[in-house]
Amino acid sequence: MACALLLGACGAVNAQWWNTVGGNTINTTTQYLGCDGSSTQPLRLKTEVNYPIEWYTDALRRMRLQETATYTIGSFSSLVRDGSLLLSPDVDLFYTNGGPGPFSLLHLADGTGDNSQDLGFRPWMRNGITFTGNSDQGYIGQKYTYYDPEDEESGERPDYTDMVVQWSDNPGTWLSDRMPQYC
Repeated sequence: MACALLLGACGAVNAQWWNTVGGNTINTTTQYLGCDGSSTQPLRLKTEVNYPIEWYTDALRRMRLQETATYTIGSFSSLVRDGSLLLSPDVDLFYTNGGPGPFSLLHLADGTGDNSQDLGFRPWMRNGITFTGNSDQGYIGQKYTYYDPEDEESGERPDYTDMVVQWSDNPGTWLSDRMPQYC
């Protein structure tokens, strides 16, 4: 009876598969975790529960795919950022500098200086690319219009979308950030 229960319990156990040749360490150019060109299934990196997916190289966290998440960015609270991706030479530096998570769907955070600057952030910066680094911030992407002058109602309106190139600057005149034209 105990043996039958043990076998039944083992049938429901899931584990992560690693290359069996080198144990849990991939130590040659011929070993990998994944699938090859003859595979009939896609490579899936996933979690079954609400956890992020993180990528590391050289023991440094380089990329983080956000789980289902709501957090505060700057002075704006309760922002939904499900599935947003943070890519940086040093993701941990972004969080050390006070970054709560990716600001938009794709967030590129430089690995130098304050790479979590949020002074220019606005809640409509969702479907685009945020750039932070060198204590500055920029965004390229869509801005969903919040106001329709025809019926004077506030709120996002379907099919009222602008394309935006935005960057923020520090207060004062000595640290101006420009958008020069280079050839």
